[in-house]
Amino acid sequence: MTTISSSFLLYHVVFSTKNRQQLIHPDHRSRLYAYMAAIIKQKGGSPILINGTRDHVHILAFLPRHMSISESLKAVKGASSHWYNQEFAANLPRLYWQSGFCIVSVSPSLLNKVKSYVYNQEEHHRENTLDQELETFNIELLKHHDPTKYNPETTPEP
Repeated sequence: MTTISSSFLLYHVVFSTKNRQQLIHPDHRSRLYAYMAAIIKQKGGSPILINGTRDHVHILAFLPRHMSISESLKAVKGASSHWYNQEFAANLPRLYWQSGFCIVSVSPSLLNKVKSYVYNQEEHHRENTLDQELETFNIELLKHHDPTKYNPETTPEP
């Protein structure tokens, strides 16, 4: 009998630059995101879409299943900042990532909605900061994770 192992764990990951500094130069984002995608692939994952703004990144991906989430993201963050700093050291300030991250699993039925959200980051952040965005995530997660702690009358709207 053949043993088959499979998983369908699609993640939406968000992390920022250290101290939310606006360090990701718009002219170099696409190369940075491509490099991050290559790291995810090299580790055994499957990137779907990577996008962001000057101070943070969104990754929609199937992360490698043989590594912990923390190990996967440590590899992506460490290698990408190292590459960025080597590649653009002469012209730009050094890029450092924050130590943490926000991660949520994505239902297959919501894939296109989340892809659209990640794709439209510039537009989205014309009106909302990253902190406002993360607050919205937390409120939404609280609604589903622990409805007893979510009270629409006492929980501030983002």
